[in-house]
Amino acid sequence: MVNGLLCWIHLTGTLAAYLAAAVHDVQHKGLNNDFLIKSSDKLALLYNDISPMENHHLATTFTLLSQEPLNFLARTPRKMFDAIRKVVINMVLATDMRGHFSSLSLFKSKLHLTDEPNASIVSQRPSDSGGHTVAGGFHPNKAKQWTPVALKCADIGHLAAQPEVHRRWVLLLEEELFRQGDREAASGLPVSALMDRSKAGITKSQTGFLNIVALPLFKAMAKAFPAMEPLLAGVQVNYEAWRLEEEAEKAAEKAADKGTDPK
Repeated sequence: MVNGLLCWIHLTGTLAAYLAAAVHDVQHKGLNNDFLIKSSDKLALLYNDISPMENHHLATTFTLLSQEPLNFLARTPRKMFDAIRKVVINMVLATDMRGHFSSLSLFKSKLHLTDEPNASIVSQRPSDSGGHTVAGGFHPNKAKQWTPVALKCADIGHLAAQPEVHRRWVLLLEEELFRQGDREAASGLPVSALMDRSKAGITKSQTGFLNIVALPLFKAMAKAFPAMEPLLAGVQVNYEAWRLEEEAEKAAEKAADKGTDPK
């Protein structure tokens, strides 16, 4: 699947995409941006409440790369380094869920995705006549639109994993969110939705997240790149499992209510 995507960008773009994927969560605090902003965390103050966690990932990455022993791009021509840096910044900033829907909408509009069965950009190879394409590659301007969305898919990639792997990730994420809720309560802040240990967590809201966020994202990428279809299928399998579980729980609750009905 990875090769099915990376064949559409030149080598510089491929390097940038791998680098962005490797560093997109470096030094993550296990807290979301809303908490950093509400608690006046130093990162929120430093980045003026604008994607503080993602900006920190990027700043940390390029600070490390500026150190001689770590700078594997030291001999890269300046123009190429600037291009790589721009792609990495664009991709990592896109993982801020606050801009999810606008990013997805832009992606679909820029790539002219339609509901036609065969309307994928893979079948729309650009002409070499303009002199702006890489041999066997994809137009750089369009690559800027889809590489951030590809990283967004990878960021929540556990949704496409085998059910047992996916469930383990969800439980770990739920615990991370509960820990943030604990900190919010200890700080006198309102506890965010799905982060209160005394109430239902994200394990009880997966169908909503999958239906509203994940499925449209993976469907758009699979429409653009058929190589993504196995991942979309994985997301659909996990969605169906959560949906059936939710229906069973509702049926059990309904039956229990009838059993206690004095009538």
